[in-house]
Amino acid sequence: MPPAVKKQVSVIIFDVNCEKEFQEEANKCLMNICSTKWFSGSKDWTKLILLNTAETNVENPKFQKATHLLEATALVEYDPKLILQYIEDVKVGEGDWIVALALAIESLKTIDPKGVLAIQLLLISDFSHAPTDFKRNQITFVLNSLANCFLYVLGPKVKVPTHLSSFDDVQQWSKKVEFVDEETPSLAIVKEIVEGTPYSVVCDLDLGEQLFYNYRNPVPLQNWLVPLTVGTELAIPTKTKRFLRATYPPRIKEEGGERGEWSWHLSNDVNAEVAYDNVVGGVFRHGKFVPLTRDVEDNFKSREARCFKIVAFTEQRNVSEAILCGNGSLYVEGDNSKNFELLLRLLAERKMCAIAKRIYLANCRPTLFALFPNVRDGVFVATSLPYRDSVAGAIVEQDLREAPAVDGPAVSDVYDFLGKLDVTKLENVDESGSVRVPLNGMLSDPIRLGVVYRQLQRKYFGDDIVSEDFKSPRMLDDYEPYLHLFPARATDADGKKS
Repeated sequence: MPPAVKKQVSVIIFDVNCEKEFQEEANKCLMNICSTKWFSGSKDWTKLILLNTAETNVENPKFQKATHLLEATALVEYDPKLILQYIEDVKVGEGDWIVALALAIESLKTIDPKGVLAIQLLLISDFSHAPTDFKRNQITFVLNSLANCFLYVLGPKVKVPTHLSSFDDVQQWSKKVEFVDEETPSLAIVKEIVEGTPYSVVCDLDLGEQLFYNYRNPVPLQNWLVPLTVGTELAIPTKTKRFLRATYPPRIKEEGGERGEWSWHLSNDVNAEVAYDNVVGGVFRHGKFVPLTRDVEDNFKSREARCFKIVAFTEQRNVSEAILCGNGSLYVEGDNSKNFELLLRLLAERKMCAIAKRIYLANCRPTLFALFPNVRDGVFVATSLPYRDSVAGAIVEQDLREAPAVDGPAVSDVYDFLGKLDVTKLENVDESGSVRVPLNGMLSDPIRLGVVYRQLQRKYFGDDIVSEDFKSPRMLDDYEPYLHLFPARATDADGKKS
């Protein structure tokens, strides 16, 4: 059985007394975060604390003297409607963000750590109404309390390196904070906290939103301990673990979540209902329907024990990137096996890959995987392959230069972005032969999912969705400053990828 789902727990400190333009963008950022969590079916929880409010309702006896802080919610789901009602039309005051941060830290101490993957603190503010004097003991308390907590300070503009591609990149960057604007007393304290704690970042709203989703403790990988077999004689001890999982848009469910009753109808006359006893199952083959009785249908069910066995070898160029569309990818490690190392090197030298059948649990449907050798890391990278019936038609990889030209301003941004990925253009390729584009997939969510979540957010609040809303917002503006490597396989003389 797969492991129980672990959750993230956060406390959001939201400043309601910012400059007007920033306040509007901050509200959107907070709604985007809540909508993304809410519509992705996240199991995470959060608590909302409002900073710079006119009223105060802090119940913690340690903060009886704290003013202009409002504990809006207890630990709740990221319901955007619930969060929105607290940040709309709120009366403002002037409080202390350091005190709010200390209050959030105290709130986190009451959380049961069992089943919690990461603890996050999110502070959204432009620090336009922040105090100029700070107590050193409060700063020291914050510094000493963030050893195992992720802190995200969203608002101040900072200098960002040409690319951020990994967890380590973000950590190194956050140790040398450089603000774009003049460093105020508040920003100086923010810099001290970020540089003095292991998992803290400060940046603008756009970059910070992506880091809040993705810069956190990685989900632990579970090993699948089934040997890789070749024929009937060779069984190589291996550990398989999934490192990349496919992400799908949310699905629409009927209100109440209950299915209606099934009914059966003729394909050529939908008004003619057929009794279930008269329904016969079957398969379509070569354009003809072949009926199967129920006892024959049982023979189509898999009754194999779980296994991981190689069934064929082929050249890597025969496995098109277009059909590597299964549920993510896995690492296959050899557990210091000499046979594993030999197989890995032989396939790499001959530019071949193995095709393996994998049954995760007994009697489950088999899945085919392409195993690509990675000699540098000493592993196979396994990607699931679709069944032939799942492939809609013949897929041919074409030269990008042969694509038809499309006119009109509606597609110009998309074509400009795609042009930046064209490996045939020398200006797009760096010294290592790779193309540089936005934040690594580890540090940013897919654009298409972001668009879907924004539309669901509008519908959730009762607004109409219009066609122009589906344009990816500020695609080039968001991505151009944050360049990142995207490796590409080399192209042979005949146009196939190796």
